[in-house]
Amino acid sequence: MIGLRIENQRDMVFSATPASEGDHATLGYIPGQVLWGALAARVYGSARPRSQAFELVHAGGIRVSPGFPMAPSGAPAFPWPQCLQERKHAKGGGAMWNTLTGLLREPDATGEQHRVQTEPLKRSFLAADQSLVRPARAERGKTAIEEGGRRVDSGRYFQYEHLTSGHAWVAWLDGDDSAALHDLANLLVDGVRLGRSKLREFGGEAKVAEIPDWTDPRSGQWKERAERRLVLWCLSDIAIVDHFGTPDLAPIPSSFRLPEFEGQLDAVSSLISTRRFAPYNTWLGTRDREIAVIEAGSVLVYQLDRPLSLAAFRNGVGLWRERGLGVVWPNPPMLVESKTLQVTRCDQRSAGSPAESTQAALPAMWENLLPTLQARADAMVDGRQVTSLAQEITHELKRAIDTASLQGETPGPSQWSQVAAAAARSGTAGKLLQSLFETDKICAGKANQMWCFIAPTLRRRLDPARAAEPRQQRMVLTALQRAARGIARMRSSEERRT
Repeated sequence: MIGLRIENQRDMVFSATPASEGDHATLGYIPGQVLWGALAARVYGSARPRSQAFELVHAGGIRVSPGFPMAPSGAPAFPWPQCLQERKHAKGGGAMWNTLTGLLREPDATGEQHRVQTEPLKRSFLAADQSLVRPARAERGKTAIEEGGRRVDSGRYFQYEHLTSGHAWVAWLDGDDSAALHDLANLLVDGVRLGRSKLREFGGEAKVAEIPDWTDPRSGQWKERAERRLVLWCLSDIAIVDHFGTPDLAPIPSSFRLPEFEGQLDAVSSLISTRRFAPYNTWLGTRDREIAVIEAGSVLVYQLDRPLSLAAFRNGVGLWRERGLGVVWPNPPMLVESKTLQVTRCDQRSAGSPAESTQAALPAMWENLLPTLQARADAMVDGRQVTSLAQEITHELKRAIDTASLQGETPGPSQWSQVAAAAARSGTAGKLLQSLFETDKICAGKANQMWCFIAPTLRRRLDPARAAEPRQQRMVLTALQRAARGIARMRSSEERRT
């Protein structure tokens, strides 16, 4: 087994799902199939015979693990086991309750035991030295381009979540031929480009170095045996299928194809989460078939009918083990030996990162884009509010017109058009009130007695607006302008009919 240290020089994206819409999330580790694909390209591009390259890459001659975040001690941190849980709404770190030993219960004021709600940590990783690691994530915005053109597609702004640069990761190569493993590790030492959009926005440049004297943290388990209970901590996604080839997301022992593995799945104690993904094949330029897997961090518990050697799980379980799937830790001491686990929370960045993170300045393009997007979002919100406000004002004015029509003549379309024009040029609610009732006297004076029943409605809308902020005043004026023009069109249609 050869250990590899990977340091990403640029931001990286590893999509958690193949979905093209909705909230985009990235995995918190480097998937094994990504490293396997990079290695496969180097192997097939080397001077090896084609048959030998196929034997190494596709026939399982080598197995590539995922790239796990490196803890401060230099050990890999694995996806958080779902059986280790903290009190609900806690901040993370400190004492974790192990649900494999039962639910957390504490006495209340009367001394009666009651259940305490707990939840597993999300997007976290746990190392063998009980340190908690959370790789730093960030988001970057993008705009879609119109098909067949070079213009931005209106309303198609979206974001990528990505892993920030400056992290260190641990992966390993495993296989039967140790000499071949060293040769393969040398193919990656020059560096690789990893992640989605690695040729465009994100780069994904990563340095790779061999770790001297690498030791698998699980190596102490291979000589032990499980007597009556087996706990499998899924360090990577697991693809198990039943005898018909159908994905088995709650696998029974026979699905593992291990003759000595006999027993039953403890569905009550097990904590299983699943996901689906479709790995992208760069060589073919398309996605491979979608895979349904048990997600990394799940914990499978089995009651055994007879003792089982833990060495049976050394090479992994299930399908596509050469691509980083099927990595498990059987009976990990931290999960089977105690009810609670005291973890040490590390910095958001994993080992190999700068001691103090500095916020990089945004490129000029983003400095210009963000205000534009904010202004567009504000305009969309204002537009919806103006439309609703215009409908309210129109409804109030129509009721006032109906009341005024019982007393005599009401303003015609030209007078309503004058109100709309005054609202368009005034700029503030105070200036519009002056234009309507003082300077221009559009709605006041002896010559405009027909406004006497309608003017109070206009004043009720404009008087409070004078004290409002400029943005709110503009919304009221725009809504009043729309309402006045709509009533002008209505009155014009009524005159034509008569």
